[in-house]
Amino acid sequence: MEERVKPENKSATWEALRPQAEPSPLAGLSTLRHVKHRVRPGESVVRLFFRFGLNRQERELWLGSIQKHHPIKVLHPGQELDFYFERGEPTPDAAKGKETLKALEIEFNEDWILTWEKGSRGIVFSKREKPYDVELKAAGGTVESSLAEDGSRIGLQASIVSQLADIFSWEIDFHKDIRRGDTFKLVYEQKSRKGKENNSSFRVLAAELVNAGQKFFAIYFEKEKGKGGYYDLDGRSLARAFLRFPLEFTSISSQFSHSRLHPILKVDRPHNGVDFSAKRGTPVRAVAEGKILYAGWRKGGYGRMIEIQHD
Repeated sequence: MEERVKPENKSATWEALRPQAEPSPLAGLSTLRHVKHRVRPGESVVRLFFRFGLNRQERELWLGSIQKHHPIKVLHPGQELDFYFERGEPTPDAAKGKETLKALEIEFNEDWILTWEKGSRGIVFSKREKPYDVELKAAGGTVESSLAEDGSRIGLQASIVSQLADIFSWEIDFHKDIRRGDTFKLVYEQKSRKGKENNSSFRVLAAELVNAGQKFFAIYFEKEKGKGGYYDLDGRSLARAFLRFPLEFTSISSQFSHSRLHPILKVDRPHNGVDFSAKRGTPVRAVAEGKILYAGWRKGGYGRMIEIQHD
């Protein structure tokens, strides 16, 4: 069954494509005193609780919650902790009132932040991803040799070019139909964390490809958070039940052939398959859902192999 979405406006704006940032769960704590602490060698959560003046009852309460939800065995030098303190009502002995710990954030690793927040019903734990810096970029070019080479020439990462090929893979055969003079334009997002720009991820948001004078368009659309796909300007889905290729590759090194010169034996014989060139470590994916019939090492030149039956 063909899937469509109703296009309300064919002209997408930059603001419409811009991802919306999620609010921090501690957004309501802006009135509290915030202390950011960078861990030094030998420090522990218990030692820091002593340093910031938590009494025995408070220490037991907070340590009990940490132990219950996400035990922190070791703090590493350079790791960041954020303490949020609330000042109590003034008393005759203390004009400013005693401070109590209201919330604690611990940088768990490069990707996750652990949060404990004290409320009327006790301490609530949550875990969230570190925020990304999202930058929208636009690029375009003309094919002189191949989409992969010309995309690289204008500074596009291989993963972006591969996405572009995946998006239009059922409309165009990129190894037969792409020709000199074809043009491409795209808008994409680059997600990265501060100091980790080399590990950026990319997603194509909109693309136009002109092949032999024929224009192809794709717009990324999410019906619900985290579940999106690509559609043309009439709202037709560009996805199919089966992926055309099982991995993100840079080129096809050998096509299916009834007679091919064997690269090692140097004799002509059938080549009943397609060889892809890709970087070491590139994930290989199933082209559709199915049942695994065999997984392991198979002789006869196949090596490591997974055999899948598709319904």
